[in-house]
Amino acid sequence: MIELRNNRILAIDGGTGTGKSRLGSELAQLLRTKGVPALFISTGYLYRAVAWVMLESAQAQAARRRVKIVDRLEWAIREVRESSENDMMAAIAHHQIDMHGGQVWIDETLVEVDTQLKSPGVGRVVPHAASFPLVRAVVDAATRRQVNEFDGFVLVEGRDIGYHVLPEAPLRLLLTVSPEIAAKRSIEHTVEQIIARDRRDQAHQYGALKTDKDAHLYTAVLPTDGHTPESVRDLVYRQMRSVFAELPA
Repeated sequence: MIELRNNRILAIDGGTGTGKSRLGSELAQLLRTKGVPALFISTGYLYRAVAWVMLESAQAQAARRRVKIVDRLEWAIREVRESSENDMMAAIAHHQIDMHGGQVWIDETLVEVDTQLKSPGVGRVVPHAASFPLVRAVVDAATRRQVNEFDGFVLVEGRDIGYHVLPEAPLRLLLTVSPEIAAKRSIEHTVEQIIARDRRDQAHQYGALKTDKDAHLYTAVLPTDGHTPESVRDLVYRQMRSVFAELPA
């Protein structure tokens, strides 16, 4: 594991719809307005990059096999879900997947989050991509390198950041939310899909999503059901100030 040289880290764990991405993004913006260098990292974007590369390859294969255009996405999703860890690692080796300044690059081209990483089908195959330990090791290493390269505060969100990827982080939060509220916040998943995805992620051997029963692994557990994005941001910033004395009021 890459040794950390930067310990100005907030680790944010949580399942679908807990608001962890928005929290990290808004906290980074708040810190910058106060003159504090800050970088937001979503490890999920790296997993989505792997899933997107796999899905694009599968759709190209569907075209070569003359699968009907209307059926190609579902065909590709099935192919990716049946792919092995070796298939995933071969895709990573074939494409240069990096993170610079908190943004994902594939083959030295900046990736569009909304049109590529959140394109149809990607969210449905990400859990499969993230289930393999070798894929997770690549993402973990990239995350720790990015933390070390940035001279400032790094806000990192994911499903296993606080207890596995960056257990040394001085402030480690677990965000929780009910599936019903999560579904209202999500543009990709229904209540049933969120429940199924979180249960599946909790059962993973590697990088499992934790629940409030694992509170001992975190500095604090924060239910976000009754919060607005702004109230969560302000609450967490107060927690950051209690840990990092150099932060301004």
